[in-house]
Amino acid sequence: MKIPPFKVSGPGSKTFAGSVNDQLADWLFKCFQILQQENKAMSAEIDALKTQVASNNDLVKSAIALIQGIAAQILATAGDKAAATQLAADLKASDDALAAAIAANTPPSPPAPTPTP
Repeated sequence: MKIPPFKVSGPGSKTFAGSVNDQLADWLFKCFQILQQENKAMSAEIDALKTQVASNNDLVKSAIALIQGIAAQILATAGDKAAATQLAADLKASDDALAAAIAANTPPSPPAPTPTP
């Protein structure tokens, strides 16, 4: 059975002509190619997301260790004014560095929606 040529839209559009079976096979193959391309793109996005999650988890663990270390250092300086003063200066430097890193890596907030009257 012959049917008139038809065109499949999308990346690499193609007009098919020939028997119904040939046209169907060509169309299915094209669909398969598109699915493969989409799968590769999605796989790369998932890999990037996994990497970012691991990085964030490492950062959280580091922050927890830092906070726990600060508590221990504060307890260790009890009664030693010079050590307490030095610890305060160290904490201020760490605070400034952390604030700068957060500011540098935080995307800007989207603009607030305009109220409609």
